[in-house]
Amino acid sequence: MTSPQRKKRILMILENESFPEDTRVLLEALALYEANYEVTVICPTGRSHAKYEMVRDIRVYRYPKPIEPSGVLGYLFEYGYSMAVAGLIGSWCLVRHGFDAIHIHCPPDMNILVGIPFRWLGKKVVIDLHDLSPELFSAKRNKESRGLLSKALHFFERLASRNADALIATNETQREVQLTRGGARPDRCYVVRNGPNRQFIPGVEPAPGLKNPGEILVGFVGAIGVQDTVENFVYVIDKIRKRRSDIRGMIVGGGPAYEHVKRVAQDLQLGEWMKFTGPVEFAKVPSHIAAFDICVTPDSSNPYNDSCTTIKTMEYMALERPTVAFDTKENRRTAGEAAFYAQNNDLDQFAAYIEQLADSPDLRKSMGSEGRRLIDEKYSWDRQKLHLQQLYQDLFSSKAEREQRLAREQAQVESTSLSITLHPQLSHKPELTAAIQADIQNAKLPGSYQFFYRIRHWIPTATRQWLQKRQCRKIQVDSNWYVPSATIPDAPTQSPAIWPDAAEYSLVLTHDVESADGMKMIPHLAKIENELGLKSCWNIVPFKYKVDRGLLRDLVAQGHEIGIHGFNHDGRLFSSYQEFMRRVPTINRALEDYQAVGFRSPMVHRNLKWMQHLNIEYDASCFDIDPFQAMAGGCGSLWPFMAGKFVELPYTLPQDHTLFVVMNESNDRIWRSKLDFIRRQRGMALMLTHPDYLSSLHKLDIYRNFLKFLLESSTPWHVTPRDMSRWLRQEINSTTKH
Repeated sequence: MTSPQRKKRILMILENESFPEDTRVLLEALALYEANYEVTVICPTGRSHAKYEMVRDIRVYRYPKPIEPSGVLGYLFEYGYSMAVAGLIGSWCLVRHGFDAIHIHCPPDMNILVGIPFRWLGKKVVIDLHDLSPELFSAKRNKESRGLLSKALHFFERLASRNADALIATNETQREVQLTRGGARPDRCYVVRNGPNRQFIPGVEPAPGLKNPGEILVGFVGAIGVQDTVENFVYVIDKIRKRRSDIRGMIVGGGPAYEHVKRVAQDLQLGEWMKFTGPVEFAKVPSHIAAFDICVTPDSSNPYNDSCTTIKTMEYMALERPTVAFDTKENRRTAGEAAFYAQNNDLDQFAAYIEQLADSPDLRKSMGSEGRRLIDEKYSWDRQKLHLQQLYQDLFSSKAEREQRLAREQAQVESTSLSITLHPQLSHKPELTAAIQADIQNAKLPGSYQFFYRIRHWIPTATRQWLQKRQCRKIQVDSNWYVPSATIPDAPTQSPAIWPDAAEYSLVLTHDVESADGMKMIPHLAKIENELGLKSCWNIVPFKYKVDRGLLRDLVAQGHEIGIHGFNHDGRLFSSYQEFMRRVPTINRALEDYQAVGFRSPMVHRNLKWMQHLNIEYDASCFDIDPFQAMAGGCGSLWPFMAGKFVELPYTLPQDHTLFVVMNESNDRIWRSKLDFIRRQRGMALMLTHPDYLSSLHKLDIYRNFLKFLLESSTPWHVTPRDMSRWLRQEINSTTKH
């Protein structure tokens, strides 16, 4: 009889806080315990000075908390002492209890020196990055760190990134640092965000006695360190109280800078205007936030805070409270439209936003609802802990076990039929559903192309393009090759009017940005569209060239949309299920990083069944008909449709690459002819163009003139891909409910 498998054991090393006071570490430890791991934590003393105790089934060893002297020597003493003691207790734990992995919470990164000897003994090492050490040290000193200590911090950062079996970051900014500055391997990097747990739900009863009748209570909850610049909140309340008497501030929490912040309030004689509660139990935090009308995240924008996703902001969002923050990179990525952002650390703008919210209960309610939506869909701890549990499942799985698991998963995916749902008014077209299902089953990359994409990286670009043109020109097509006549007979009575505003057809513009040169051409194309009142989606390749994020922000501000175009555009995304699944987590992180909801695969390779693993609202990798693609076929549809969990938006106008590179067209005659067909069928005109190929004045003129012709000859319903996909979902759902 086989004995039951022994639980895997995890030793956590925590230096900057005690346990269970550190919320993130508590949630992670409990999540691993729930997943049947045995967890031990080593940390300094905090509220509890017990050297050993069990906390909610987690074994905890504590050592006397070190003093925190300032300066370089103080920094070395604090971390050197903690590292030495943690190493000794860790050795005792190895003998007394044993462990299979050591999970090191950073900073400090130098604690990797505790992990490396255990790694030599065959133990797995996980680095969990809470903060960037070089930036944190500079923020605490309020000046940029240079010299020997700065070099040492960067050295230990690289050492940790390169000697860990797995790395965790709290957001994409930190993960990017692990990859670039630290030199970590992408497949070892995971993102586990700080997500609020189930205690933070709407409807929590406000703590009594915090708020007076008729006043607007503005609150802060969290640790108060030097780097958190909570005194900014005090200065803001001082500005507001000079103009009005109905707004009060409250600071809930404690920390190294707590007394400093209180002194600032006393010096400004704020008295009744600013209340301090001191530290409160974690269980009481939700009721305190529930008492606030408006919440604040006063962390100044600087290299450190720009890299941090603050848990307090997400706790505010979870309890449907609007937030005012400074415009840090991660604040904006996390809270989106659930917060206002003061630019350039401007205290006056910060105060003005608080007053605007104080005067608008409806705005507070709408921003609070948006925050809760983001928590439910992306950031709740119930979602985030799955990433942590997946990390450990991967960590303790052998290569053979992972391959067997993926093989079983692939067999299950392939045997499952993917549901296809057309717009309700197109339900009389069963030939469309049949054509779509046929394309899903038959979309395969021939062996010759698979070999080509394996060696593509070593072929010079000019040679590659010559081979591609030569192959495409071998294809025999008739003059109307761009019309899917097999599924859509050219008869206007075949298709009902389905678009809003009784529009004859719909128009969706998309661009695939394949290279850095294409990125440089974006402003020229965007200018043409903006002048004509048109908006489009720009699909960027996240891991091939340097992405101009400032340009993308400008596009979004102008009403355009950003999508993700594969992984690194090497043509191998669908080379195997194993390779696809290896890239899925990184693609999903890129979708989150760029706040994108749409995807298009490079070279429009596709497997809609596999792609159900992507966290997308829509895909645009299919086409109605295009005989020049390596993965041949075509779904035959001029309309969007639901494919499993996402909306599929096939492109229906021939690609610019096909017309201007392969066929050497010098005008837009084919576009106009296909558009006429789409109009008669009342379909969707979805364009796929590339800034990389619309790179001359002549081609830009062709594009501009076609768009002008389109607008002058008709009035389409024009939307971005995101809005098109959401419209179709609404149409299908409303019909289903009735």
